[in-house]
Amino acid sequence: MNLPDFLCIGAQKAGTSWLYKVLQEHPQIFMPPIKELHFFDRIGTDDLKLRHRHHQLARKAATREERKGDAADRNLIRYLERVVAHDKVSLDWYREAFSWPVAEGVRKGDITPGYLEISEAEVAYARDLLGAAKLVLIVRRPLDRELSQIRMLAQRDYGTKVPTNDGEWMRLYKRMRKHEDRGAYSQGIPRWQSHFGKENLLILPYGEMRADPRGFLAKIEDFLGIERLETYEYLTAEVHATQKLEIPEKVVARAIRKTAEEDAYLKSALGEAFFERTR
Repeated sequence: MNLPDFLCIGAQKAGTSWLYKVLQEHPQIFMPPIKELHFFDRIGTDDLKLRHRHHQLARKAATREERKGDAADRNLIRYLERVVAHDKVSLDWYREAFSWPVAEGVRKGDITPGYLEISEAEVAYARDLLGAAKLVLIVRRPLDRELSQIRMLAQRDYGTKVPTNDGEWMRLYKRMRKHEDRGAYSQGIPRWQSHFGKENLLILPYGEMRADPRGFLAKIEDFLGIERLETYEYLTAEVHATQKLEIPEKVVARAIRKTAEEDAYLKSALGEAFFERTR
């Protein structure tokens, strides 16, 4: 049906880029050449910035293939051209992204961390469209995730420089906090579970990915019903690492207060032991 069998729904700054890279290596998994398709949160929109990024990634994949010369897979290049031929984030476009023929038993996946924060109606639509698809969620300690996100903003805004005072850091933090639902596990987890069922949502702690990446992947492989791959090239790679910029204590204290409720929810819903493994 040219639709994904599983979604990784989040969270931002919780290792989803790494997961995308390693899952691309598994012969029983197909990942489109575009990470973060943003279908369920942007359907029907003319998001030019998003479409530009989709085009860039597809073109890069096509260029890599064309460099192979006579050995290039022309069918793959034509597939990539079809993916970027659509003007909008539409259902036809989403199906096109998964139109690459896959063998029996191969699972198709969409990793878009922004899905954690989508609305009740959007989750309901995902359930109607995909049926009882499998869901994966990586939980990172809310404070760590939030501080990583503000560091990412600082990198984007300041490049190789660093914000020079508390005021600049606080402006970055306030801008980030405009998106209150990002990393809101207390909203996203119950919402997705209510439509897909607890048995179809695999929740994994971020710290386990860092401490035992092979064991972490084994849980995903078992959950998806595929064979365990013995080796992964990117198993220990660090993808899209954020600079370890020092954030002023005033901003950190503000973040601690803002994430306290999320901490309490995770401890209550998933247990203290699980929470400790999210660091």
